[in-house]
Parts: sequence; C-alpha cells; structure tokens
Amino acid sequence: FIVAMLGAQPKGSLEELLLTDDISFRRKGRMEDYESPFAKITKLRHQKSLLEQRREFSGCVPLSPILDLDNASTKDENPVLRYKELTTVASFEGKQIPPLAELLKSRVHSSASSGSPLAPDIFVDQYGFIVESSDVIHQAAPVQSKSDHQKWTQMLAQWDTLSQDRKQKIKQRLRKSVPNHLRGNVWKAFADVSKIKPKLMEEYPELCAKESSFSSQIHLDLSRSLPKHVLFQDSDGKGQKSLFNALKAYSVLDTNVGYCQGMGFICAVFLLYMSEKDAFVMLYRIIKDYEMAGLFQPGFPLLFKCFFVHESLLETWLPRLSTHFKTLEIQANMYSFGWYTTLFVNSLEFPYIVRIFDLFLADGMNVLFRVAIAILKVMQKELLKCDFDGTLLRIKNLSKYLTATPDELIACALEFTLSDKRMHKISKEYNAQ
Repeated sequence: FIVAMLGAQPKGSLEELLLTDDISFRRKGRMEDYESPFAKITKLRHQKSLLEQRREFSGCVPLSPILDLDNASTKDENPVLRYKELTTVASFEGKQIPPLAELLKSRVHSSASSGSPLAPDIFVDQYGFIVESSDVIHQAAPVQSKSDHQKWTQMLAQWDTLSQDRKQKIKQRLRKSVPNHLRGNVWKAFADVSKIKPKLMEEYPELCAKESSFSSQIHLDLSRSLPKHVLFQDSDGKGQKSLFNALKAYSVLDTNVGYCQGMGFICAVFLLYMSEKDAFVMLYRIIKDYEMAGLFQPGFPLLFKCFFVHESLLETWLPRLSTHFKTLEIQANMYSFGWYTTLFVNSLEFPYIVRIFDLFLADGMNVLFRVAIAILKVMQKELLKCDFDGTLLRIKNLSKYLTATPDELIACALEFTLSDKRMHKISKEYNAQ
C-alpha cells in the first residue's frame, strides 16, 4: 500500500517512511482528523510501554501455572478463586493488585474476535471482570484484616457444632461483609448444603448425561450470563461448560421448574466461588428451600407476588415516591423484573451483588425487597424531579445512576424492618385479590 502511494521502492525504515507519509498528508490537508499510520504506531508503542510497566507489579503476587482458566486447580476450586486467595495475601501487605496478564493470555487473544485491535491490552478487576479503563486496573481488593480472616476461618471450621444463637451473631458480622476468598464457603455454610450435598453429588453425573429439552436455550443464554467476566469469555472454556452442565442437570432434575434465563445469572455467580457440582447444589438449595421456584416456573407466579409486595412496601416506606410513581403510572413490573429473577445480577455492579448474596443466603427473600426499596430511597431525591422517561431511564441503568456505594446501599437496606408478620399480612392481601 505504501509503495503504491509513493510510486517507488521504499527506502529507509518503516517508521521513517510512515513519518514521511504523515507529513505528506498534513501538508496536502487531505483529512483534518486523519490519524496516520505513524501516529497509530506511536500510540501502540506508548500502550505497550504502559503494559510493560503494569507487568512489573507481577512481583506482588506470584502467579502459578495452576491459574489456567481452562483447568481446575489442584484444590478442585474455580481458578479465579485461587487468584483471589493470592490477591488477599497482597492486600494484607498493602500492595496493589497486578493485572492477570499472563493468566488471561488465552482469554485475551480470544477477545480479538470481538473486534478489538488491541486484544492483549485487557485487564481485570479484583473479581475477574474485564475493565475497559486503565484507570481502574490497579484498584486493590478491599483490605481484610488478618484477624477477620482468622475469625471467619475458625467459624467455618466449627460451623456444624455452632449453636443457633452463635450463628445468629455471625449473621450480624455478615452485614459488615465477608473476606472475598472465603465467600464460597460462607455461602455454602449459610445455605446448609452439607445436608443435601452427598445425594445430589451422587446423582449429578447421571443428570448431566441425560437429554434436556432446554439444552438449546441454555446454550443460547450462556454468553449472556456475566459476559464481562474472564471465566465466561470463551464458548469452549471451563466457565461456560460448567454453567451449561449445572443448568442442564437442574432442568432434568426439576421438571416443574425446568430452566429460566434468570437461573443462569445466579448459577454463574456461584461458579466464581465454588466448583461446578457445588454451584449446582447451591442452585438447587435456593430454588427449593428459599422458595424461589415460582420466580422461574412458566408464568412466573411468584414474580407477580413480588411486584405486589414491592409496591406495598414502597407505599409504606417511601410514600412520596410511591405517589410520584402512581402519578406517572409507573409500576414495579416496568423496572424490577430482573431485580427479582436474577437477584440483581443483571442490574448492579458486582461489588453490590456479592453483598446482596451474603445477606440473601443468610436471611432469605425478604432481603431482596429491602434492597429494592433501598435503591429507590437513595435515588429518591433525583427521581422525584423526573418525568416518566427520565425515571425509567435512571432505574434501568443503575450502573450509571446509582451513586451510593455498596456499603451505603446495604446500610440503607438494613434500616428497613420487614417482619414475618408483615409479610404474612401482605401475602394475605395479595391472595385476596
């Protein structure tokens, strides 16, 4: 191309040639906003320099060959969880967390198909999500004290022998967050999966081997569940395969529920913190024992009840906003469908999601209503100024318009008290319609 432009055999280095070409274009004034090949090479070299500087941080956390996203670690854990364990060590020492440059090499190159010309220059946050801005690459994971780590480890080791009063006190500690690398074990403990795990584990291979009428739909939805997480980037990778197996197995096991897309979001979160089999058991546990089946069954029978409870609590706790919504004819089903069917996974950023999962697995469905109203409360001042379109725009784009931090949102949700007696009364009103 360059030879054709100059009409002669090129002499000198490619860089000199491109610089000559750049000057030629500028003198002729062909394109005011033209970015020449030389300028592009300069930019690429600058980005390469930044990348090499970032890689110098790799000394903070030694990366192990175990950290291969396509293979399980020696502990039979999700490989991203192993990375989180290493980042915890770094956070104790006050160090910044390095990018997973080498770890993500296979994933990074697969992203080239998405059209990114600089596929290798991809980084993740402390949870394993791809970040687009270099400004947030070196965010350190939330610092957990060594004493917190030791206390949670000790509590988990003694979990089966703890009294109910002691477990209730642990719930209070849970409200202050959990060491991220222990989250999977904490969730399994609160969900009490040990009681049903052996039986389901034994059945799991057989369930995976059976045919499911939902297989094709599950395949279609795999890339939509946490699409920005490195574990689910590759259609042939461990993440999507594990997610497919767990969802398919559940659809075979529970024919009354089968499969619904919201289940994929929830199961994907579990897979970030535990093995495929454990994620399957957790999915079973929350659908059966947290009484969530109605959110996923054909017709979504429980979902409409959630909308009713949501609007009843909104009227009680935020009367001004409730009146505003009624004036605008905005109903809960217009904006909160995904809140309840995915446990907010498709609506909030991940730091919020893990905190919601912490509380949900400890306290059940009531947490979802408190979080939903808390979101509206922290946005209330702005929402009261908005018309119909502006209101829905903001509520449906929480990642952009929700300004409260995860800690602030959870604190707001915990200010609301929702007793079993109150829930029974609202349920009775719903059934009387």
